[in-house]
Amino acid sequence: MIEALFFDIDGTLLSFDTHTIPESTLSALRTASEKGVRLFVATGRSKADTACVRQIDFDGYITANGGYCFTSDGIVVHKSSFSRRSLDTLLGMLRTESFSVAMLTAEKWYCNSASDRVRALSEMVELPVPTETDLEVLCEKEEIFGMCLYADEEMERRIVANMGGCSSSRWNDISADITPAGTDKAVGIDKMLAHYGLDRNQAMAFGDGGNDIPMLRHVATGVAMGSASEQVRQAADYVTGDVDLNGIYDALKHFNII
Repeated sequence: MIEALFFDIDGTLLSFDTHTIPESTLSALRTASEKGVRLFVATGRSKADTACVRQIDFDGYITANGGYCFTSDGIVVHKSSFSRRSLDTLLGMLRTESFSVAMLTAEKWYCNSASDRVRALSEMVELPVPTETDLEVLCEKEEIFGMCLYADEEMERRIVANMGGCSSSRWNDISADITPAGTDKAVGIDKMLAHYGLDRNQAMAFGDGGNDIPMLRHVATGVAMGSASEQVRQAADYVTGDVDLNGIYDALKHFNII
């Protein structure tokens, strides 16, 4: 029996067209909650950038693609940050090469340069452009839980290989999400479920991007949104409609959750 639902934000809960949660989704999640099902966010966003979905009473938030996980009452149940070696390698590359990268602390995003790619992604998800700062100083003061590399796939592979101890995934053509090795949304789900005394056989997850693949494969039932790529669809147990076409509502009805 499904006791926990996990939702990606962009392209799953939020429409890329309207940047809002469809009324059908709000209704479905209210009904599921009233039936005692726990609700969770699983996103690559920062803690601050989940404000757009706070009208829903989620029980917990998996942010930074599993790197920083906390309950609705603020208990941090898991965090995983980059090693000093990985950070130093990336910072060294930034001294000799020209590319943009954003780093995620527990609260928000910072970047070395607000390039056209950086601004394009922020516009796509209707979020503020990351704050420009000296990343070397930032890494001395803060733990870094996630990164966004604004580069093509060839540069992504080279940088990730050089950094070591990390992995990458994509959900758009502008950038790649980079996480510490062994960190993804599936890990965050396990940590959150353990906190609430549940296991993955009681969980269902919804997503549309490459960073959702681990969790879709991990839970009892993985649901890909209609806009998902073929790779994401192959990782899921079920494909529903687009976010704007009542995809979440229809899937929860299909599986008798609501």
